[in-house]
Amino acid sequence: MTAFTVMSFNIKGAFYEDGANNWPFRAALNVATIKAHDPDLIGFQELQSGNQETYATELPGYEVELGAETARENQSGHHYYCAIYWKAARFEAFERGHFFLNETPDRYALDWGVTQGRTVNWVKLLDKVTGRRLLHLNSHLPHDSELGRANSAYLIVRRLPDLLTDVDAAFMTADFNARAHLLEDVWLARLPVREREFIQERPHWMENTQVYDTFQAAGFRDLWLEAGNQDGPAHNTFHGMTGDQFPHIGMRIDWILCKDIHYAYRVHSSRIVRDAQPPLFPSDHYPVVAVVE
Repeated sequence: MTAFTVMSFNIKGAFYEDGANNWPFRAALNVATIKAHDPDLIGFQELQSGNQETYATELPGYEVELGAETARENQSGHHYYCAIYWKAARFEAFERGHFFLNETPDRYALDWGVTQGRTVNWVKLLDKVTGRRLLHLNSHLPHDSELGRANSAYLIVRRLPDLLTDVDAAFMTADFNARAHLLEDVWLARLPVREREFIQERPHWMENTQVYDTFQAAGFRDLWLEAGNQDGPAHNTFHGMTGDQFPHIGMRIDWILCKDIHYAYRVHSSRIVRDAQPPLFPSDHYPVVAVVE
């Protein structure tokens, strides 16, 4: 079997106050959701030490690259990581690194109107089954600055040539905090009043697709669409710990992208995983998985 499974999952850090969805209450469901899909390669966003301690016990068999700490200004005092996990039985790391999303990518700084620092974590992996070499980039783009998101996307694309010299393909997982598509007028007209009012109160959620377009122009493929899925109002990946009760406004902001260099990867399937036990949820985001070979 040469296929493997990639997951992107904003798990929400372990030190938030979410009442019934505090990490100690949802950790078991979070882990069960991950195990149910048995990913070989995972890009986690917002991983904190509490999450990491759980995974160290509950997800044996994975190697980890935490990358650089980010969001130093968060009030909990606990830092976030865009961690990459991979199954040691399938992959072997041969190079790793990170850079920051700002004007000085080699050191931490806040630029472009953002209030929390962001980073890109990357690992180069040898696939022990196929002998192919791949690059996995994982990130969490700014939530609070359209300029920050746009410049972050441009920066990642500019750094790509130096990272792609000795790999056969690149995969990118992230909470992009940006839309993959805009809601068409015909969809907006069909939305219930509650959804329309929700959007009107948050106009920044209806912004352009500049981030998505930047990655597509750089040769990245959206594996969720490539697997035969179609965008629409019901396809949120962010839901704010409310699941199906979250307004259906097409907030698909978590993607798995692939850029082929020497060998083409084919996607067998991709899905937004909506596992939940309401009012308990694995996270405030749904994970996305893709099976590729």
